[in-house]
Amino acid sequence: AGYTQAYFATWEEYQTGQMTLGAFNGPIEGLLTTQILLFLTGIYGPAFWDTRCCDVVFHPGAQCPLGTLTLRDLLVYALYATSIFTCLSNVKTVRAYGKRHGQSFVSAVSRLVPLVVLLGSAFFCVVYSPTGLYAQHGFIFFWALGITVAYFVTRMLLAHLCKDEFPAFSP
Repeated sequence: AGYTQAYFATWEEYQTGQMTLGAFNGPIEGLLTTQILLFLTGIYGPAFWDTRCCDVVFHPGAQCPLGTLTLRDLLVYALYATSIFTCLSNVKTVRAYGKRHGQSFVSAVSRLVPLVVLLGSAFFCVVYSPTGLYAQHGFIFFWALGITVAYFVTRMLLAHLCKDEFPAFSP
């Protein structure tokens, strides 16, 4: 979720020439959320996130409509929901800017191809890896994914600062 927000925010800045921070964004709410999550993990330990939501809302072992949904699951769903909302806001801004300035929306969207290919490949590795790559080496997997997204974002920022084309399909 965080990778897509960073890439889409940078993409919007590259396309429009300005950074517009939405209602929920990485630099402010995203960092605060991360700090709160790290704080809670530090106090209660990582096992805290395996607690059933029903055990938090009701008493432990109670039946409730949330079933076996854990705090970790709830957090992941919430982060993906905010990520989707934020990315759609970036797309809306780029589309409106392109209409006002006569820029091709298809050309703008083509700059999202590296992220789509990367995340699609990562999803494929997680789901179909015969050796359980993600399960066995989750930290390294996400570290490599983060480094790659950071590389893409840095290239786009440099292209924007240098008033150059974003080289989406070159190494």
